[in-house]
This record gives sequence, C-alpha cells and structure tokens, in this order.
Amino acid sequence: MDGGRAPFSQRHGFFGFRAPRASLAGWRDFASYASAQVVILDLERRDADVRPLHVDGAATPIIPFPHAHLALAASLTGPPCTGAEETLELLLTRRTFDQLADRQGATRIGRLALEAGIGADDDVMRHLAACLAHALAAPAPAAAVVDQIAASATAHVAQRYGGLQPPAAARRGGLAVWQLRLAWTAFDRRLDSSVSLDEVARECGLSVSHFSRAFRRSTGLAPHRWLLRRRIEVAKDLMLSEPMPLAQVAVACGFADQSHFTRTFSGLIGLTPARWRADQARELAFG
Repeated sequence: MDGGRAPFSQRHGFFGFRAPRASLAGWRDFASYASAQVVILDLERRDADVRPLHVDGAATPIIPFPHAHLALAASLTGPPCTGAEETLELLLTRRTFDQLADRQGATRIGRLALEAGIGADDDVMRHLAACLAHALAAPAPAAAVVDQIAASATAHVAQRYGGLQPPAAARRGGLAVWQLRLAWTAFDRRLDSSVSLDEVARECGLSVSHFSRAFRRSTGLAPHRWLLRRRIEVAKDLMLSEPMPLAQVAVACGFADQSHFTRTFSGLIGLTPARWRADQARELAFG
C-alpha cells in the first residue's frame, strides 16, 4: 500500500490521517469493517446498522460507535508510519466535531493536527482507551458508562489535536453558556421536524420573547434564521457524503419539500442545491 499522504483537501466533510495497519491488528472486529485503504470513523454514530459513506465516489464502510474510539486510540498510540509499512487512511467525519463545538458553544475546528504516532505519549487517550476496553468487556456493558468514556475521548482529541477552545463568556443580555448549548442541542434533535420555540425556551427557563431576544444577542441571528442556516449546513454534509436525491435531503433536514429547500438554499448560498453539489463534485474530480 502506498505510504504517501492522500489528498484529503479534496475530501470535503472529513479530517484524515494515516496509521499503520499493524497498530490496529489486535482490535476486535476490525477486519470486517476495513476496506482496502480507507476506514471511516464516525464517532457520533450510535446505531449498529452500518451504512457506507461515499468517499471519492466509492462506498466506504463505517466503524460503528463506540469501537471507533478504540481504533482511534490504537492509531494515536501506534508507531509512526514509514514508507515501507502497510498503512490505512483514517477519515474522521467533520460533522462529529462540528456537533461537539456547537454543543459547547465553541468555534468549530478548522483542522486536526493528526499524524501516525503523534499520540504515542498521549496518556489521556491511552487511559481512556483502557477504560473503554474494560467497560466493553463486561458481560452487560453499561451504555451510560461507555457513552461518557467515548465522549471524553472525542472531546480530548478535539481539544488537543484540533485546538477546540472553551466557549466564550455569555454576552451581556444573551443566553448563559449552558442555555445556548441546550438550545443548539434541542434544535439539532429536531432538524427533521418542526421546532417549538416555546418548548426550547421552557427548557432554558425563559419566556419565548426573552429567549428569542437573548438568542439573537448571543448568536447574531434570530432562532428561526439560525435554524435555517443549520439545516443548510446539515444538507451540505448529506449531499457530500450520501448519494441521496435532493427531495430526500430536503425532508431529512426539515424542509417542507424540495422546492422549499431549493428556495432557502439559493437565498443563503447563492446557488441551487443541484448546482452547488455539481460544483463540489467538479472540485473533487479536478482538485
């Protein structure tokens, strides 16, 4: 297998790095998910039904949660790659880290400074992986424990290798950090359905009018406008990573129909979804 670096800049929606295949040799179930060259680690995926994502036009299997954290830990603590060593490309979905930053009210990560062997002295990652391995080895693993360990591993990678910064202090007159995080999480859970501002405001302990004013002061956008932009971001991810018809993308992101989706997308992005997707495909093809 070629030891050179793949053109990850052409792979929208992913962070990528290389790891020696030998560093994952002892990891259970690895062989059943590894493709010839690429493994996708979707650290947020909870379901056991593994659907492939399309990378560079080819379907690539996903390592399901929570095993991805074990694979990532093994890669980070493994030996550095050499040109003669058989390696794998590990792709981390950008969506995972976007969701983490959004939940924390932090700025999204631009890149992950990951190289094979870079985490050889990462005691935090090594201990988290050991804890996760013990938790999964139990006859009846406690889902809550596994979730917490895995979430800690994700946050650690984001902070140490992605430079994720803690959220800034709440703006005067805006939402508290915990309220903003709760609101973003609530909106994300309801992207494919109608969102009740009354319900979200109540979860934040505020009236609808107070919540709307404070949300605008914290984000610069009214809740409805912020939600539209978030739905467009998710739609972009889907169009890049899944070969879904635009009508299906529209419904998955909470738009009434494809026409509504097209009008909103065009108004915010300046291109129709079909034209934007075609431009992205052309960039991938010609770099």
